[in-house]
Amino acid sequence: MKHLKNLFIDLILELVEAMERTVNLFRKKTQPSLIAANIDWCTHSQWMDRLVSYKQLDLWTLSK
Repeated sequence: MKHLKNLFIDLILELVEAMERTVNLFRKKTQPSLIAANIDWCTHSQWMDRLVSYKQLDLWTLSK
């Protein structure tokens, strides 16, 4: 009887999770937060590579 009860509860939980996944498929995607947009912009900008290079050059010449 205990196994039948657990099977029934698992079935209900799986159905609820399946319904949530289905609803999430059709949900309108929200805009990313301002912090996420800023991080994305900084990591994909071309000046970031130059800034890192300048910093490495500065550290290299400082140690000489």
